[in-house]
Amino acid sequence: MMRRWVFGGVRLLLAFVCVGNALPSSSTAPVSVLDQAAMCQEVLSSSPTPMSVPWSCLCYSCKGTQGVSGAKGAQGVPGSPGSPGMRGAKGSPGAAGLQGLQGPRGFKGAAGEPGEKGPPGNIGMRGNTGEKGDKGDSGNDGVPGTQGPPGLQGVCPPCTGQKGAAGVAGPPGPAGASGNNGLAGVNGVNGSKGDKGDAGPPGVGGPPGAKGDLGPQGLCNCVNGAPGPAGAVGAQGPQGLPGAVGPRGNAGAKGDQGVQGDKGSQGEQGYQGVPGPCTPAVQSSFSAMLTVSYPKSSLPIPFTRILHNPQNHYDAVNSIYIAPTNGTYLISFQLSVYGRVLVVGLFRNGRVVSRAAQDANRGVCSQTLVMRLSAGDTVWLQTKNDQSNGVYFDTNSDSTFTGYLIYPDTCDASVTRSFGAGFAPPPVPTSYPGFPAEPEVTFNPSHMPPSG
Repeated sequence: MMRRWVFGGVRLLLAFVCVGNALPSSSTAPVSVLDQAAMCQEVLSSSPTPMSVPWSCLCYSCKGTQGVSGAKGAQGVPGSPGSPGMRGAKGSPGAAGLQGLQGPRGFKGAAGEPGEKGPPGNIGMRGNTGEKGDKGDSGNDGVPGTQGPPGLQGVCPPCTGQKGAAGVAGPPGPAGASGNNGLAGVNGVNGSKGDKGDAGPPGVGGPPGAKGDLGPQGLCNCVNGAPGPAGAVGAQGPQGLPGAVGPRGNAGAKGDQGVQGDKGSQGEQGYQGVPGPCTPAVQSSFSAMLTVSYPKSSLPIPFTRILHNPQNHYDAVNSIYIAPTNGTYLISFQLSVYGRVLVVGLFRNGRVVSRAAQDANRGVCSQTLVMRLSAGDTVWLQTKNDQSNGVYFDTNSDSTFTGYLIYPDTCDASVTRSFGAGFAPPPVPTSYPGFPAEPEVTFNPSHMPPSG
């Protein structure tokens, strides 16, 4: 950039930038171009005279002939390092360098902890078919297949050839594998009571019993007749032949009882006799079947189909068994379950004697009890509520209620074999109590034994 200055009619050109050293020769410090330009700017801004302006700050408009270039000066002393400039903007990333050479193989590191199982990889491409292997050993005979459906009846064209000779019989085929065992069948209905068996032989005699006390002397009613007159003694005749045994004479009239004699001494203990037979004078048995599914929980389960009830001790209308005498009884039930949970109780005189439960899967719930009943005791089955009354009935699954008298408390019973004049059954209850509130019956299928 050039500026023009006029001093005393002389037009001068000021060059802000001049090549050379503008400082006096006495200065030894190097001056940069920017410092020299600043100095010239300061001198010219103070209205100097032409003689006071350094020669390096003046340039005439009339340019003279260029002189011979001077020799290159010696290189100056390096200046002191400048202050660091401002940090420049981040440059754009450079191009990726070339991949370096592979370094040497390092030492094997310690085994790391196993990582999480990764997702299954993609199915690889099918490999090439390998070479055919050697023929394997013959396998075991397979299970015979099921018999196929019969084929269509073929049409035989008219045959004119002669019948060929019979072929050689082939070897017998291998035996087929045994089939799996079939499922266990449902228990059959209890049969009716059999006829009374023949009497057994008498038992072996027991050891001799103690000798009993001597009983009182019996009274004799015999009276001797009056003696007849004595006959004359005859001469003894010869001994005759023994005569035939005469007929037995008639029994004489019973004589008058004689005077009771003195009590005799106690005799020795006798042998124990054979026990005599004890035949119960009363019998009782019944068996009934269910004909509906999911009965009401507020009433006895209705076993209305009678299988056996010869003494009529089972009330089929109310589904209650009434004990005819004091004794020991066997009571059992078998209930088919399906579709609902079953919680059932055996009741005696309105109180629960035993409970049983079964889950909603198809199965069987059963119990057998031996219990003592008094004459007139009532026994029935009843479900807990309408949500646990899963007793099920169909043509292939039966539910039964059975009981009978094992033996009475005494052989001499005061009642007959059926309800009649000797026995008055108790009145039928008008309402039936349910399961007691305590303890609460809670059904847990995990407590059930595994089904067999």
